[in-house]
Amino acid sequence: MPARHACGVADLTPWTRRLTTSVESLLDGFEGRFGYPPDANVVVAAPRPSGTLMHTSLEGRVQVPSVIVDFFDAIEEVSLPDVWNGYFLGPADRVVAAHIEESPRWITIGSELQEVLLVGSDGGGALYCASIAEPAPVFRVEEPFIRDGVATGLSGQVQLLGSSFTAFLDALADAVETRAQGRDTPPF
Repeated sequence: MPARHACGVADLTPWTRRLTTSVESLLDGFEGRFGYPPDANVVVAAPRPSGTLMHTSLEGRVQVPSVIVDFFDAIEEVSLPDVWNGYFLGPADRVVAAHIEESPRWITIGSELQEVLLVGSDGGGALYCASIAEPAPVFRVEEPFIRDGVATGLSGQVQLLGSSFTAFLDALADAVETRAQGRDTPPF
């Protein structure tokens, strides 16, 4: 059974290794294919418990789900600018700033308003928003329009990417791994 952090998220070392291996495979020969060198594509370990700092910074405003606290206690940020349009998670201080500035703070799913944390984005204009309710399902909001802290997707496009934050991380690793194996998959 995988090791667990204090709040119940599985040890992120295998996930990090899997993602890093897939990215390295994907970037092998990148310059020859595209005519320019790849940017830095990294999963950065947290030098300090950023998730705990996030929780403290947002205390009184929102209860940060434990799975997100655990993730940012272990991972400072994920920056994959050369995978599809790019994938970016964190860093924690950006998640905190987005919530405080209400950029966004809520998303509309059907007729329901759900409070979220903006945990990341892609390089094509989509946002990754995690519900503040455990187990923190993650939604992709396509080209959002943000008004009064509420994000609405282009033509209402809001897609569930993972029924929990952990499922979202697994789906991201699956998508990158599938792409690295040469199978053409749509961007995540």
